[in-house]
Amino acid sequence: MLGVGFLYGLIPTAVAYLLYYMGVQKIKETSKVPVISSVETLVSVSCGVLLLGETLGIVNILGIGLVLSSIALMNYKKKEKKYASN
Repeated sequence: MLGVGFLYGLIPTAVAYLLYYMGVQKIKETSKVPVISSVETLVSVSCGVLLLGETLGIVNILGIGLVLSSIALMNYKKKEKKYASN
């Protein structure tokens, strides 16, 4: 019985990480990988609040705001100024 439980835990975990690494390989800019993978934390917090009825404290809300702002800053593209040549 313990072996069956072990397999039920191992197989979904292995498949999830395999799919995760296959997705990460498609990202061209490696500096974006940690920020994009931090979305996983936001999804797990959202599931905990919505599905399990967990409560969030002020520190948790500030942390979520920081993660969201880092994702927004990462996707912000600065407009390049074109200078007239002399």
